[in-house]
Amino acid sequence: MKRFLFADNFVEKLDFAVDFPLEKLNMGKWLYKGPNSQAAAKSPAIEYDLYAITNHLSYTAIGGHYTAFIHSGTCKDSWVECDDTMLQRIVESEVKSKDAYLLFYKRRVMSGSNIINLTYQSFTCLCCNTCC
Repeated sequence: MKRFLFADNFVEKLDFAVDFPLEKLNMGKWLYKGPNSQAAAKSPAIEYDLYAITNHLSYTAIGGHYTAFIHSGTCKDSWVECDDTMLQRIVESEVKSKDAYLLFYKRRVMSGSNIINLTYQSFTCLCCNTCC
């Protein structure tokens, strides 16, 4: 997101909230669908879900402190705030803030050709204390 204004020799942080979706960000209208528009019209929506945010906490563009919000991926309202060595559970309503700097989305529907096999270590979900 554009969070800084560059003018002459001055850099200013833009300190206002930007609205962004947590789920179902539809990118279909910005992607090339190919020459066959009828087939493209029948294709499923290309949607993305937010899974992480990097926050920039500062009043200036020079320096500052960075934190992150990470979605656990198991429960809808399971977000974790990462701030140096501190981790704490936060609710979904706290995720959107004026400090959001980078947004990380993953594709909601994946076809067989897009799937990458990854192995994750299991962890305990902070929202429901079950092994994920």
